[in-house]
Amino acid sequence: MKRTPVSPMAGSLRSLFRRPTRSPMWTPEGVFVYPPRCLWSPLDREVIVQEWAQAAKRRQFRDPMGLYVHIPAEVHYVGEFFPSRGSHPYLECLELEADFLKLPEDLPLRTLYVGSGGAGALSSFSAQGIDRLLSWLRSRFRLTALRQIAVEVDAAELSPAKARSLSKNGVDRVVARLPADDGTPAASQRRRAFAEGIRMCRRARIHAVAIDVVTGRPGQGASAADEDVDFALSLAPDSFFLCDYSALGDKPSERRARRVREAMAKACSRARGKEEPNNLQLVHALRFNASILGLGWGAISHIRGRLVYGKAGSCFSYVDSLLRGQGAVYAGSPVDEKGEMRAQLVHYLEDVGSIECSTFRNAFAREPEEAFPREFAAMVGEGRLVKRDERLEVVSSHEEDRYVASLRLYGTDVLKKLTRQAAGGVSLKDLGSMDDTPFADPEAYHPRGRRERAEQLRLNEEGMRLLQKGKPAEAIRRFDQALKADPRDVNALISKAAATGALGDLEAALELYGRVVELNPPGIGALSDVLAARAGVLRRLGRIERAVVDLEKALGAAPADWPRREATRGALFRLLRGRRKGKA
Repeated sequence: MKRTPVSPMAGSLRSLFRRPTRSPMWTPEGVFVYPPRCLWSPLDREVIVQEWAQAAKRRQFRDPMGLYVHIPAEVHYVGEFFPSRGSHPYLECLELEADFLKLPEDLPLRTLYVGSGGAGALSSFSAQGIDRLLSWLRSRFRLTALRQIAVEVDAAELSPAKARSLSKNGVDRVVARLPADDGTPAASQRRRAFAEGIRMCRRARIHAVAIDVVTGRPGQGASAADEDVDFALSLAPDSFFLCDYSALGDKPSERRARRVREAMAKACSRARGKEEPNNLQLVHALRFNASILGLGWGAISHIRGRLVYGKAGSCFSYVDSLLRGQGAVYAGSPVDEKGEMRAQLVHYLEDVGSIECSTFRNAFAREPEEAFPREFAAMVGEGRLVKRDERLEVVSSHEEDRYVASLRLYGTDVLKKLTRQAAGGVSLKDLGSMDDTPFADPEAYHPRGRRERAEQLRLNEEGMRLLQKGKPAEAIRRFDQALKADPRDVNALISKAAATGALGDLEAALELYGRVVELNPPGIGALSDVLAARAGVLRRLGRIERAVVDLEKALGAAPADWPRREATRGALFRLLRGRRKGKA
């Protein structure tokens, strides 16, 4: 079958929407993906104060508002760098932010979720710190009508005292990510500690335990991935999330997902009569378009029909400005019901590849095709979308096609603004040519075929051997040959950046790393690796502020088991300490 290459237009649009935002850096947590954050503008604090005051008065029908508290992985160095004024400076910042925004005590909150992007950073607090956080939240917001309190934890770091503190404060759902097992004694010990942490939660009488498992990591075979799933299922979780990065069409991956579905069906039958085992806050956001109050660095807030906003700057600047009494810096965008519909559909199409019509109907009291008849008629007519029962599905399972389909739901005003922002200028005439964009498949990124791709890999490997032998100039010639065949070859770009830095041309190395970041390299932890490498170049150039931002982004984007986490955290701490002393 003839392979059809991806339209260059799709690639340019992806780089446009995914381009990392320049200073200030808008924080990433939250599922509200529309309007794109690169279009947000700074918000005055009084605007946010007034909107939450109105939200407390309105008490909209069917708006089960949620409170999301973000505890980032960076709390480790925050605790080391800032002098403690209590149990932990970050906890003090949460209290200061609530007072800074004059958040009403009587918001009609129905769910509380304490998250950390999978890192389970709450477990790094002492039992007293956990007790202080949850007790303060209960008293500050009068959480008397909550239907669920859920927290993300690192089960391997739990202690009986911490588990009791969670239970005592009403936590009825814990979420834990299974740590990676690379076969080392330390990893095996951490797995045993994880299993014991899950048992501690059971003994503490926490109603529901959820386990997240990441499989298909680079170098992980199908049998090792199956062992991870078996290990997690042996702990009898009440709910289970499988994030599988295995190649499309991998039969072991399909069997893995089927086994998880069967196990969860049994868990649901066991859970009858128990508390809701799923993430109720996420269910409310998707089912009812519920408002979310986000506290902490990295948290996105959504006031239904009014506003979506987040914090600007790094975690360090967030903590520093609040502790100095200056408050956080906010940015956001007004949003109406039409924009919220677009946001939910864009999320479903791009991240899931399908739309549950019943869920959308429940949230907005209409069918997706009724809300956007022209857009859906075009997608169905082009063969991009097909309707099966109560589900609208993107025909192709490849992420590039899901992305192109989601662009159909972007409003014309948003596309115009994005066009004006694009480097090189993508015209609206070009945007109209998306109608003719062909479907893509995984091999379409290298339409020259497997033989040519193998030649690129060979050139890159030769270059790496030369670089290791201390011959960076010769290595660069190999990398240039690979890039001549494919200028978007991420491996060759990264390798050439390292070789260029070894020759002392730091500005050129910085530009190459920037190109890689623009391409958003695939692979677990890949973007974090590149950001950390670029931070090293920035440090050598004396651009400490940008190096700090890159290291913070690397930690924020990294999975919980990223092997360079501790080294990166140490480098960041040294830069911050040196900056404060004036000699970084």
